Order: sequence, then structure tokens, then C-alpha cells
Amino acid sequence: MKPSGAAMLAIVALCVFCGVGYGIIHDQITAQICPQYFTVDHPALGWPAIFHSRSPTVLGLAWGIVATAPLAIFFGVMLALAAQAGDWPRVAPRALTLPLAIGLLFMAVCALAGGLLGHRMGTALAQAQSDPTPGANNMPTTVGELTDLYAHGASYSGGVVVGLTLTLGTIQHRRRAWQKSKRQQ
Repeated sequence: MKPSGAAMLAIVALCVFCGVGYGIIHDQITAQICPQYFTVDHPALGWPAIFHSRSPTVLGLAWGIVATAPLAIFFGVMLALAAQAGDWPRVAPRALTLPLAIGLLFMAVCALAGGLLGHRMGTALAQAQSDPTPGANNMPTTVGELTDLYAHGASYSGGVVVGLTLTLGTIQHRRRAWQKSKRQQ
């Protein structure tokens, strides 16, 4: 059975909308905490310096889109295939909205926990060093930089967990529905 192209596109669009929306909100917060994370640390860690603005609002908006969209598209395609491909009963895009919302909440909690941990570690590092040198050895060393670094790392890790969990959970749901329909025949 051929998957529904419209439903698959709707699932990808839903994932991109949710992912990019989350990324913009997340980066608006972290850009306010430490704009240097985007202007100094991103290039030092290998990201291209594609935005030359110093405005935290512009940085949060731009990086929220650029850094989140590719992952949202990737997991959107994976989820669309998991929900629509093959002969098993299909999962409608609408049925994925609540699981996606719960996943975004999980990512936000991960980001908050990571940011708090980074803030605590940055504070401890600043207290341990008599003269902390921001940006030494191209590594984030200020409290704000470590707060952002840990918040972003935790958010991306949470996003991978959410993407894989939703994809595998959707496949499992479809398999069970198929098995149930076979037993009823």
C-alpha cells in the first residue's frame, strides 16, 4: 500500500513547525543569557560565522531556525515514514500532535536542567579561578557561556531522544494495530 503523500508532508511540516518554533524560543532565551555563545563560541567550535549581528533577538531568531531546521526535517521524514509507509494501519498527522507537544516539553525540561547544571559549573569554575579568562583555548569559560552550552547540549540530546522515541513508538503502535486487526479476522 502506497503511503499518503499529503499525510507524510503534513507530518514533516508539523515536525518542522514545532522544531523550529521550539528552537527560536530556546535561542531567544539563551541569546539573552549570553550572546557571545553565538558570536564567539559558535565559530570557535566549528560553526560558520554566518550571522554578524550582535543583537540577541536577531541571533536567537536566526540560529533558532538555522540550527534546528535540519534536525526537524530529518526527524520529520523519519516520523512520516514510520507513520505512513507499508501495509500496517497508518497514523494520522493529527494523532502525532500531542506526542510532539509532550516531546517539546521534555526537551524544554532537559534544556532547563542542562542550563542550571552549566550555570552551577560555570559559577564553580569562576570561583575556583582567580582570574577566569573568557574564551581561552577556544573553550567557553564564562558562567553564561557554560549555561548556554549545557542548555543547548541537553536540548539537542533531548530532541534526539524524542525523535527516536516517537519514531519507534509509532512503528510499535502500527505493528500492534496490525496484529490486532489480524486476530479479529
